[in-house]
Amino acid sequence: MASSSTTRPWRNAVDVPIVPYNSPVSSGSDIHPDLYRRLIAMDNIDDIKDSTGDLVRLQQLVGIS
Repeated sequence: MASSSTTRPWRNAVDVPIVPYNSPVSSGSDIHPDLYRRLIAMDNIDDIKDSTGDLVRLQQLVGIS
């Protein structure tokens, strides 16, 4: 999971909405629900996209929003 020091440099680098996209099969890394929770608290994060295919994960993400 990325730390706040990892997300801090880019979170306000642009003034357009950012949509984090979790595709662990193609990227080799997984965005965990805890990081999603921190990301959606940012002003320019409007949506999230998750391609894990994990229904339990989907349930957790719905609970976050």
